[in-house]
Amino acid sequence: MKLIHFLFFFFLFLLGISADAQQKKSIYGYVEDAATQERLSGVVVIGKSSNVSTTTNAYGFFSLSLPSSANHTLEVRDLGFKTQVFSIFLQRDTLISIALVPHIQQLDEVKIVEIVPPHQQTLGGYYRLSAQAIAKIPALAGEVDVLKSLLLLPGVQMGKEGTVGVNVRGGTPDQNLILLDGAPVYNINHLFGFLSVFNHDAVANVDFYKGGIPARYGGRLASVIDVSMREGNKERFEKKITLSPIASRLLIEGPLLKNRSSFLISARRTWLDALTTPIAALSNSDFRSVLKFYDVNIKLNHTFSVKDRLYLSYYTGRDGLSNSIKLGDGVSRFNYNWGNNTFVLRWNHLYSQRLFGNMAVNYTNFDYKLRNEVTDQRSFRSVFSSGISDWTLKYDWDFFATPQHALKFGTNITLRQFTPEVQQIRAGQADTLFNQQPTVNGTEIGFYIEDEFKIKNLLTANIGINGSFYGVGQHRYFYPQPRASLRFLTGTRSSLKLSYGRFAQYLHLLSNSSLGLPTDLWVSATGKVPPQQSNQFSLGYYKDFANARYSASIEGFYRTMQNVIEYKEGASFLNNRAQSWEEKVAVGNGKAYGIEFMLQKNAGKIKGRLSYTLSSSVRQFDELNQGRQFPYRYDSRHNLALTLDYSLSKNKSLSFNFVYQSGTPLQINQTTYQGVFPHYLSGPVPGFGNEPYDVYYSYFNTLGQLSDRNTYRSPAYHRADFSYKTTKVLKRGSRTWTLGAYNVYNRNNPFFIYYDKNVLKQFSLFPILPSFSYERSF
Repeated sequence: MKLIHFLFFFFLFLLGISADAQQKKSIYGYVEDAATQERLSGVVVIGKSSNVSTTTNAYGFFSLSLPSSANHTLEVRDLGFKTQVFSIFLQRDTLISIALVPHIQQLDEVKIVEIVPPHQQTLGGYYRLSAQAIAKIPALAGEVDVLKSLLLLPGVQMGKEGTVGVNVRGGTPDQNLILLDGAPVYNINHLFGFLSVFNHDAVANVDFYKGGIPARYGGRLASVIDVSMREGNKERFEKKITLSPIASRLLIEGPLLKNRSSFLISARRTWLDALTTPIAALSNSDFRSVLKFYDVNIKLNHTFSVKDRLYLSYYTGRDGLSNSIKLGDGVSRFNYNWGNNTFVLRWNHLYSQRLFGNMAVNYTNFDYKLRNEVTDQRSFRSVFSSGISDWTLKYDWDFFATPQHALKFGTNITLRQFTPEVQQIRAGQADTLFNQQPTVNGTEIGFYIEDEFKIKNLLTANIGINGSFYGVGQHRYFYPQPRASLRFLTGTRSSLKLSYGRFAQYLHLLSNSSLGLPTDLWVSATGKVPPQQSNQFSLGYYKDFANARYSASIEGFYRTMQNVIEYKEGASFLNNRAQSWEEKVAVGNGKAYGIEFMLQKNAGKIKGRLSYTLSSSVRQFDELNQGRQFPYRYDSRHNLALTLDYSLSKNKSLSFNFVYQSGTPLQINQTTYQGVFPHYLSGPVPGFGNEPYDVYYSYFNTLGQLSDRNTYRSPAYHRADFSYKTTKVLKRGSRTWTLGAYNVYNRNNPFFIYYDKNVLKQFSLFPILPSFSYERSF
């Protein structure tokens, strides 16, 4: 270990020495939004005379080494801002602050979407989505959703209709590392997946990686979805109110100390329950149902000096479903609630003109609880709960060694606690606590080194390694995970990209396919169920046309997965006969491969993107399907998405989407699944006559003949959406109306397939759904 440390710092030392005989100095600093003083990440800074460039890091910092005692022309550009060009005579290391002016697009402008064309970017399978781009996607019931925009990209597949489940390159939802200001988010669903937990008003941008995932990201196998919150306006106070058929949103932001600190508060809540509750009370119905959610984002930041800045981010959100029905003299109630909390404290420090550091303390947790209660002469109650929480301390450094080398390195430690299953039954006055899985504590320690370098602009590479150690109980795991991405220019407008990555994941998600609720269990890797592992290879060709007005890419990928899990036949988290969740699952392997194609129009009145994916994803378990390989439940061979944006005028636009997805595999059995009552309890079931618990349980344990796994495929899924947006600038603020429709040609897409008297039928969730939203800013 001492040798590794020595080599690491010696390597940094060598890179810090300029190979040129000519003395160089650094021009370094921050790039900000001139309107709000929010720092901008991903901005391109070019030294025109020396033909060198760099990009700002996640906190808006950049550093360029240039020949001293000379005049230099700098060009600074970012999407949505006017390009700034200025000259500077560099005599010494110079700290500057650059403010970019927001760009107001005119109707006849030719606006290039990509500041760095895709063929020039090092990483394959990488996309940055701005808040402005996400807002143009037609909304479901008037609500813009951050994660639904990812479903229009190649290699990304949705789960069930209306949900925000994201499956990337044949992976599972738990294999996506989803971050909010650096903190992992374990549950991304509101309203059972109708919306995601990310409030569009609070989001600055989304970085999405699915191919060449850099070494700085670890802990998941398939992709990274890195969501960054806005910082808040340092210049002036602003307020915004948004109303839609589903929810209302409120945004307040502004300065706390002029030019030094700012805040942002964004809140969202459904308001339908406020209408349905009194209506149900007036109707005197025996059945009542209430579904609601809320979330709050808060962000504070304070600048102590040009070298030090502090950020605080907080998110909290919760959903609840309550059903009640009268049963004779009693009432049966079902309550289900779930939610996330995240807290992030970050400190930026500028150590030198080339070394930038960030220390962060993160906390995140997710929990849910199901409660079923019957009240009559003999009361009965069943409660099931589960959860997961993390504490993380991490330190990241950015070292701008030379214009040809940009290094990132860091370390982290995470203390993770799992509460897999706690189930409790109360019959009469007696409580019975059973199937309580012990709380599991795991420790994950990681480090990474990553270098992005250039060789005469013909070759750029991002090469690094992520190493992680995990300890749980008496078990210890260590996995080195090398990463490499190469980009070869094959012409002035084309490139070839090659990437390889190895990944390890120390947690699993048990998804219960027999329920329509998000009752998934996060569990730790153990001695019996080892960590998941994956290798991914990808090769892509990228090309720009017509002076970058059009761009196209084709990329193939091949992934192998080890130690993935599935429930055994007939098992679920409600089955209490097994002693632990480890006995309910099978451990196996998987593979996925495919080809992704994308054509994009980047300029003019009409912009758009066409994406298509041909892929296959399979699994193999010794204990399932007689050991034979079978298609994974989200194996959709053909996925196509078309999105268009038409600028009618400066303040009016039309957007259109079309998506097609071939049928996904299903296992259809004439089967009755077990209920929540354990077989060893006795006595009558309240509300269900005088039959004892064991008779009732046996009835719900009747299993039909199992067919081969996933041999049936659902019908194809396809739909079209559109929206029209108009904005009017007022004396104070602006007003925006958005009108649209989801599933405009009223396609009956399958939500789930079921047997009815030995006949296969489908249930469709959404017909054509007209929508609107009203937004008023002050």
